[in-house]
Amino acid sequence: FVDTGYSANVGERLRRVREYIGDDERFLANYGDVLTDAPLPKLLFHATTRDATAAFLMVRPSYTFHTVETDDHGLVTEVKDITRSDIWINGGYFVMHRRIFDDMEPGEELVTDVFSKLRAKKELTAYRYEGFWAPMDTLKEQQELEAMVEHWLESRNHVPTWTDFFERGAVVDTIEISAPWSRIVDVYAAVVASLGQVEGIVNASAHSSHVYRSGINLYFSFAVLAEVADMEDRYFECWHRTMEATAANGGGIAHHHGSGRLRIPYLHHDLGAGGVQLLRTLKGAVDPAGIMNPGNLIPPPPR
Repeated sequence: FVDTGYSANVGERLRRVREYIGDDERFLANYGDVLTDAPLPKLLFHATTRDATAAFLMVRPSYTFHTVETDDHGLVTEVKDITRSDIWINGGYFVMHRRIFDDMEPGEELVTDVFSKLRAKKELTAYRYEGFWAPMDTLKEQQELEAMVEHWLESRNHVPTWTDFFERGAVVDTIEISAPWSRIVDVYAAVVASLGQVEGIVNASAHSSHVYRSGINLYFSFAVLAEVADMEDRYFECWHRTMEATAANGGGIAHHHGSGRLRIPYLHHDLGAGGVQLLRTLKGAVDPAGIMNPGNLIPPPPR
């Protein structure tokens, strides 16, 4: 944690942590008092492809009041829930290029001062998101979020089994990969696009559990509707597409759960042919009879 000062505004707080960003070209920031399931890789992709100095999440307000329209005489012509109006607000999640500090003077507020400069230079963009977003500015909002947490704690382990999915004609799984920050957006986009080509696919998404200075992991989840006779083929096709798209875009085919049987055909992407052969040689030296987990971790030698 960095003590940025009790009275410092958002812009000044950013200035005071500049040294901790290191040599990273882009960095993420957020207000810290809002929750969302917005896909950060998509926000990052949005910012990088537009070479924006700053990009932020744009959301619909979650307030409970209504907007009102009247004619010139005060006659009400429309009353509309604000969540269904064409009003969008700053969602408090940002992707920033380090050059933003060139436009930031001591004491300047981020939105009113710095963003005004970027807007004039056409270097500020917003990523529109219509999914879950919730602030915690009032007691009521705090109570609503705490109720969500309580519900999750009570039901988090009530998950469907594989049999439940099979009986509904679906085959599902989650595949873990890893990548440096410079490659993760391409990996995400390529894998989701490739999974989207699988016949019967109904979901291709990802979430992360581990974040590092150098990179991040992703769990890709897929769900495919298929006839029983086709389920196995669809399952392995999803795995194959995920592994190949990840490797082709500079990612690693695993993370902290290791390799295992399903990754055996793809180990050469991470280790190279020489690395795989080294593993064979080492296993042969310590297990000449081949009785230790045979055929489950290392590809067989080419014939």
